[in-house]
Amino acid sequence: MWDAVVSWNRWAVSWAGNGVPTATWRYPQLLPINLSLTYVFIGTTEVQLFAKAAAAVFPVASLLLLGDLAVRRRSAGYLVALVALGVFNFLTLEWLLVEGYADLPVAFMVLASIYLLELAQESKVRRERAIWTGLAVAIAVGAALTKQGGLLWALGFPIMAALNWRDIDCADGPGRPEAWKVASVCAGIILMAAAPWYVFKQVQFQNGTDQTEQVYVEQANGGRTFGQRAKHVHAKLVEATSNVAVNLLLPLALLGAVAVRRWRRPAILYAVPYAALCVGLTSYDLRNLSPLWPVLFTAGGAGWAEWLGPKRFTACLPRLPGPWSAVLGAVVALVLATEMLGENVKEGRLRWVQMVHQRKLGGERLSSELYAYVERNGLKGRILTNFQLLHFMPDMASAYHYDDLLHPETVQQSIEDISIRYLLVPVKAGILFEASIRKDIDSRLEQGTLRLIFEADGHQFIEKAQAAVP
Repeated sequence: MWDAVVSWNRWAVSWAGNGVPTATWRYPQLLPINLSLTYVFIGTTEVQLFAKAAAAVFPVASLLLLGDLAVRRRSAGYLVALVALGVFNFLTLEWLLVEGYADLPVAFMVLASIYLLELAQESKVRRERAIWTGLAVAIAVGAALTKQGGLLWALGFPIMAALNWRDIDCADGPGRPEAWKVASVCAGIILMAAAPWYVFKQVQFQNGTDQTEQVYVEQANGGRTFGQRAKHVHAKLVEATSNVAVNLLLPLALLGAVAVRRWRRPAILYAVPYAALCVGLTSYDLRNLSPLWPVLFTAGGAGWAEWLGPKRFTACLPRLPGPWSAVLGAVVALVLATEMLGENVKEGRLRWVQMVHQRKLGGERLSSELYAYVERNGLKGRILTNFQLLHFMPDMASAYHYDDLLHPETVQQSIEDISIRYLLVPVKAGILFEASIRKDIDSRLEQGTLRLIFEADGHQFIEKAQAAVP
């Protein structure tokens, strides 16, 4: 929830207000720009329901793509991939399905470009194959401009597109001679469309107008070595799923992918290096592995089906009317949802629901205790904290005073500031809370210059004693 509120949604709100968001680190802005359109259409940034609802579209659309491939190819491999992806997403990312993170959108775009390459391979006409390949490279660019994990997919995409073009001869001529021309065109498109953002951010890092996420990533990794990070990821996957899923299903999926030449490409060019990068750089959260699963399960399922021989469905699985059936279904669902929610929007009920949910951003108990205190006593000053969600909780923005709690001298100055009356700090020191500051606060609590009001959800809400205020 943290990044969804503090980063992705904050950036979307900024775009909706015709502003340019700050502190974006290296994160591309394609997703926030599109989310901002929901705010523009409804005319307010206070109702975030539609922006959050968009998050659920991507995992559902991913399953629809695999379902369409299963019916088109009459192959059980894609059906196995559909089931495996759905179960794995639910077990490892259940909480993410309704949050505004970029991980599932990137995963969808990676799968969508595979889907489009499959449609290109079906076609025997050069013009149709060019259209499908062009759409696929556009989606690959979208992945690179949604989150950094999509950049690796985009970098390997020209080779996959060229090899895909080479495999099947077209009715109006062989595709092999044009394969590397296809690779060059795809590489040029990706370079022109995606590179400017990353070059722009690098310039900002060098001139000091923005900072990289590297320090925070290393802090989140907690100083673990590569081997320790690999064990950490393995343990978290086993905890989220099971030993059988991690130690049997994933190796079988990889084996199925590398057993067939056509599916070996995405496995070697993307799945394996991406998994290594995630372990090395972002092992602290399983959501960073999201783009890996559609590639691994699709390549693995289809690979096993081709390796063992074609598995045919019966007539109980009719052919869908076309590749855009998923889009049509989404549009129909959106229209129906809009009709059903229309009156609620007019009556302001969504605004009220939004406020109720935002009051719980800080955690059920912490938020309840904090608002109960404010209702009883009011706030007599600002709140010093590194808890950034506080800024987005209703009626708290004006009282919010941010400090990273890593520099003792600035915290000392803030405590002495008469406009600051409260502290909201973690109970324990850690990578994002300097130990000497925690020790100083404990000392002040013992001396009585600070007074503990309540402790909840790993945080303490503290008030400066009346005598300490001039």
